Amino acid sequence: MRVLHFWQQCYSDLRDSGARLAEFLVLKALGASGSERLDYWKTYQIVYRGFDILIRMFSGLEADGRAFVHDKNRCINISNRNVDLYIVCHCGAMTRAEVLDLDKWKFYILPIWLINAKCGKGNAMRISRLRRLIKPVEYLNIKEIVDRLIDDGVAERREDYAENKNTGNHK
Repeated sequence: MRVLHFWQQCYSDLRDSGARLAEFLVLKALGASGSERLDYWKTYQIVYRGFDILIRMFSGLEADGRAFVHDKNRCINISNRNVDLYIVCHCGAMTRAEVLDLDKWKFYILPIWLINAKCGKGNAMRISRLRRLIKPVEYLNIKEIVDRLIDDGVAERREDYAENKNTGNHK
């Protein structure tokens, strides 16, 4: 028995492993070496420049290969507020063959303060609201946008946000 056999059985259909693929894409976009192992017991998935990032994913395909007609009532889980940034990945592929086409992917990068301000204590955000809230970025722009959010102070660490919120100094 080999790890390859396990992978072939459990993860060979990238459509069913979409969340893992999204995590891999974000890691690569941020310049990770690929040797990092994500710790799923932590409240975040990636630490980048000292910021905790959580990755979420939604797709245009259901697991059985049928395409979603619309995203009106679909939601993403935003219950974890112990992170600094969310990166929500959307795979717009409508066939299995398109899943690896980076032009079919869009990425929504949200600082936690924005989620808190727009969603309150809600545990989910409708995809339609996400799309109205922020414009997606292309794969090649993920690092640039995340770096800009950090450098410009837009992405505040959650501890700094809580302190600034209490003193009225929040942006």
